[in-house]
Amino acid sequence: MAFEQRLSQSLKLSQKLVMTPQLQLAIKLLPMNLMQIKEAINNELAENPMLEEVDEAADTEKSLQNVTMEEDFTPNNKNDGDIELEDFIQSKLDDGDHLDGNDSFNELSDFPQADNIKGKKEEEIQDFPQISNDYKIDNRAAPMEDEFERPIAYMETLQDHLLEQLTMMSKDEITKDIGTEIIGEINDEGYLETPLEEITERINQPPGKVLNVLKLIQTFDPSGIGARNLQECFLLQLEPYHDMAELASVLISNYLEELSPKNLKKLASTLECDMDEIVEAFNLIKSLDPKPGLSYSAENIDYITPEVTVVRNQDDFVVYLNNDDLPFLGVSDNYNGVLESKSATKLEKEFLQEKRKEASWFIKCIEQRKNTVLMVAQSIVDYQ
Repeated sequence: MAFEQRLSQSLKLSQKLVMTPQLQLAIKLLPMNLMQIKEAINNELAENPMLEEVDEAADTEKSLQNVTMEEDFTPNNKNDGDIELEDFIQSKLDDGDHLDGNDSFNELSDFPQADNIKGKKEEEIQDFPQISNDYKIDNRAAPMEDEFERPIAYMETLQDHLLEQLTMMSKDEITKDIGTEIIGEINDEGYLETPLEEITERINQPPGKVLNVLKLIQTFDPSGIGARNLQECFLLQLEPYHDMAELASVLISNYLEELSPKNLKKLASTLECDMDEIVEAFNLIKSLDPKPGLSYSAENIDYITPEVTVVRNQDDFVVYLNNDDLPFLGVSDNYNGVLESKSATKLEKEFLQEKRKEASWFIKCIEQRKNTVLMVAQSIVDYQ
């Protein structure tokens, strides 16, 4: 059977989504939290010489008005086939998709450059579109008198961690009572501050029983917890090493105050052992934690910063954007002399012009994200 090949032409009509570099950047920034946004801003400030911090928001608008770009991204001058951020978000929601910021835009540096977009003419950047008056939104920081105390991110305390282990390790109620009393006397560094005799008298329990409960607690995590001095703390941490820690245990028990690099040779002679063994034991002791409880210290607490604050104003609710920690950004004019100089090379001018476009895109996307967050928050408030 013979096969015959034929060439044919067909006309096909399809819709294609054209995403501008600004929209790609806006989608990348939108799902970030405040900490990630601040990190992205710091990275861009470090990489782009045309981006700088300014004192006020008015300086940001002024710097944007003075920049000329090859492409105008304002809604009144959209290109055929382009799509705005709000339309893109709505289309995603309609389709049941999620905006996780991982769809093809993993790095800000992956965005196409403006020079790759043809058929655009230079126009001055227009101001950002204002939020509709239908929304009761204030882009200022919340008034000082209306500020709420920031909620504290929950972090398990050392006592909570030890009590949880006590509950799992013993079902005896007396043991739990004694253990709870002992744990309450352990300070933030992990040491038992109160003498065991005092605890014994207070709870009216046999000294042997109290000591056994203390030894049980000293097996808990973190290693070295419940010690009464530095020597005991180090010795508790050496227990898992068994035979490897024999020399280190001798050094801790008898020569801890003399233990220093300059005394190692003398200690090797006193203990009649090789210098290599002393050095190995010394390095093992250096790896121990003298304050094991600090890993659960309250000083490590991080504070949660909400994106917005909702304040009741008579019979209405006003949404404020919490952007106090974010710097105001502007396009630097420090290199205008280079751009206007006849001595500057073409490559230098193209580099600065490109960086200026990227800086203005970045600023606009940050501002667009603020507007979007405010609109979403206000919609949630109106719905509730």
